Amino acid sequence: MRELGAKVIKVEPPGGDPLYRADDLDMKAKQVSYQDTWLTRFSQLVARLVPDAISTSILLRAFLVLAALKMGNTLTATLDAYYRGLWMLLPFTMQMTLILVLSSVLGATPFFRRIVLALSRKPNTAFQVIVFSVLLAAGLSYALIIAAHLLKPTSSQPISQFPDSRTLAESARTSEGKIPEEGQDAGGHNYSERFERNRFISTVMCVALLSWLFYHFWIKRASLDLNSLNTVLLLLCFFLHRNVHNFSKALQGAVVSCWPVLVLYHLYAGVAGLIQFTTVGESFAGLLASISTRYTFPLLTAIAGTVVAVFVPSSGGQWVIQGYVTARAAEAVGVTAQCGMLALGVGDQMGNLLRRSGQL
Repeated sequence: MRELGAKVIKVEPPGGDPLYRADDLDMKAKQVSYQDTWLTRFSQLVARLVPDAISTSILLRAFLVLAALKMGNTLTATLDAYYRGLWMLLPFTMQMTLILVLSSVLGATPFFRRIVLALSRKPNTAFQVIVFSVLLAAGLSYALIIAAHLLKPTSSQPISQFPDSRTLAESARTSEGKIPEEGQDAGGHNYSERFERNRFISTVMCVALLSWLFYHFWIKRASLDLNSLNTVLLLLCFFLHRNVHNFSKALQGAVVSCWPVLVLYHLYAGVAGLIQFTTVGESFAGLLASISTRYTFPLLTAIAGTVVAVFVPSSGGQWVIQGYVTARAAEAVGVTAQCGMLALGVGDQMGNLLRRSGQL
């Protein structure tokens, strides 16, 4: 191997394996330097020590059962609290599942694949990725603030997190060559296949969904919630995929991305039941309030949120588990629940940095 410049040169020797002569040494040095930072090393250590989310949720459940029994709750009352909580998030679980699945299906459309792939070519270094992500998030945040002002605020909390292995960019890469481009012959010859590839069916669905959205926003003057958001995503999926066949093909790959949500939110609901329907939640809230003031409460909440986020790598799951205690402690200290929610969000992001669950 010789150093010939910034461009990778692939050489195919006679009867041998391909050789790579030179890469950009400065780029490699920057990548090694980035990978060798203390934060990356620390997050790798946390990843080795902290089990996966399902295992930690089971350990957390066992800890809360022991805490409830220690605080004087009977075994039957503790089991009843767990059972009550176990089933209280089924509608929310389905809503979050649809958000993940429909977002992946939307990202697999030819239109969004071109956008995602074009954006992925722009950042070339770790620093450019960070700057680009910050600017993109800031721009989307201002757009959402305007949308929230026009559509009135929603009562649901900001909750979403994609699994590391299934992102829009990943869907764009894996779906290449599988979903036919617009106008491409997919090879269907019998009646049912031609029916699936006919745009009329998708058009009917788009008209129906668009009519409901018009009624929801302009006639009822309702706000944007999880149900209407899923309706918008479903409308865009049918419109951009153009037919049911393409939509179904993309759906088969997108369903893989939702498996953690189907189980994890169910387990987190059981944990929330132990906190809310026993004396555990009140005790934890009283403890937090006793060591907090109006000025230190946000900092302590953010620290507690960081610790919980390391073991619960889901914004929605963290709010389900920690939201009750945070709201009750905020009330006891004399601050608003919104203050506690914002502090909890900061802690969630710091925990994601430590666990690498928010890594690109």
